[in-house]
Amino acid sequence: MPGPINVSNPIEEADNFLMPISSFEVGEGLPYAPMDWPNPGDNWGWRVGKRIDDLGYYTERFLYLPRRIQRADVPRRHFDSKLALKRYLKSEFSDADIEGFFAGFSWKVLSENDDKSLGDETTNITMELKLDRNQLPPGVKVFVAVMSDHSSPPIYMPAPINVCKPAEGADNFLKPVTPCEVGEGLPYAPMDWPNPGDNWGWRVGKRISNVGYYSDRFLYLPKRIQRAGAPRHFASKLSLERFLKSEFPGADLEGFFASFSWKVPSSLAYSTDVKATAFSPEPPKPETEKVEEETSTVKRKMKHTAASSSVKRQTRQSRRQSIDEAGDTYESPSLNNQEAANESPGKDMKNTTDLDDLFEDKNSPDEPIPKEFDNYLDSLVDSLAQPRSETPLPHTVTVNSPPQENDLAAARRLEENKAKVTSLRQEYNELKENATLLQAEIDSNLSSLQGIDDQIAQLKSQRAQLMKTMETKKMARFKVIITQKKVAEEITRAADEIQLSKARKSQNGG
Repeated sequence: MPGPINVSNPIEEADNFLMPISSFEVGEGLPYAPMDWPNPGDNWGWRVGKRIDDLGYYTERFLYLPRRIQRADVPRRHFDSKLALKRYLKSEFSDADIEGFFAGFSWKVLSENDDKSLGDETTNITMELKLDRNQLPPGVKVFVAVMSDHSSPPIYMPAPINVCKPAEGADNFLKPVTPCEVGEGLPYAPMDWPNPGDNWGWRVGKRISNVGYYSDRFLYLPKRIQRAGAPRHFASKLSLERFLKSEFPGADLEGFFASFSWKVPSSLAYSTDVKATAFSPEPPKPETEKVEEETSTVKRKMKHTAASSSVKRQTRQSRRQSIDEAGDTYESPSLNNQEAANESPGKDMKNTTDLDDLFEDKNSPDEPIPKEFDNYLDSLVDSLAQPRSETPLPHTVTVNSPPQENDLAAARRLEENKAKVTSLRQEYNELKENATLLQAEIDSNLSSLQGIDDQIAQLKSQRAQLMKTMETKKMARFKVIITQKKVAEEITRAADEIQLSKARKSQNGG
């Protein structure tokens, strides 16, 4: 028998859990094999295969005899079905309590590769207390879920180990949880509902949505309001609402769902606590502030566009040195007035997202450029391409006056920046096309890797089948050897009888 590598002994505070197991794993003892049966120290071993049923349990599981009760004249050392195990127990331990034996451990083994266990509401599962706690080993506490026809083996319900009670001053934050975690109470399940002491349980799966919340989350009824024939857990708000409307017609459902968070953030997506309340939108600003904000927003966008391209080709280095002067273009009151008066409503950047917000926390090469940037770039080029009417200078200003020279210099810088934006836009589009081509090559490589992974999985499956066949052959060989020994003993006895007969015959003849 393979040596134990995952000893699943019950642990206090967490002993009513079934730990999900990976494929082909082996172990010893609870919760998947008996301990101290029939005598103290007689710990049984277990092993699982690869195939998984619709509920997420292994269809191939094996139970191994303790070494002390293994016998040479009984070639069977392991069992792959409850029926075969029952036959063995009845023949070897005729006075044993078979029901108590199977109640002491879980025949069903939960797979960590499938998260559909206990979450499929289409199955007709009812819950009831099935075990007499006095029959169990010390420290073992289980709640049993039995199929409505009472023909399936017990399913051990998870019990809470992550009790998330809200801390004072932190009621609005959600603590991210790990995959397959379970718990009781706030913030992910109601507390003291419908009566004080009625605390609900919760559990999450593995799948995570694009926004970092678990796609599979389950809510468990408090023990006091559980009853036979009614569901004990819920995987959707709709099914929970139906249950509440049928069992508690006068209940405030809005208040019920407002008392806890249905969304559960994942620790794989969030490293810090998540704010439970949604962010409120910014109040509308006075109309008089909009023109000033447009000017400052355009300045920030122009600076950010030039700064983000500072790592481009060195041939553009001399032209980039003037990027900080772009802000001065919008400092002239006359140019600001022209911009506010001449730009059409469709091109005034009023609905353009601020680039400082778009690129915030997106400095990683793996993060794609926001889609809003393309719209912003097109809008920027279109607005710069529009002709601007020249504001006539006052007649009192001489040709060589400093204000006129400043306006002319600002106009020249504006034209230079227009040409620069057009050139950078062309370079940006070329880089975008190159990135698309590279992504296509990456996708092709990923497809090849997926094919390799499929081949590896197929080889693993073949290996498992060969291992199973080899194990069967070993048992057959063991039986053949036992039979061979019996035949050898028969030959020896026959030879002894022949010798004895010859000796008697010689004595009689003599």
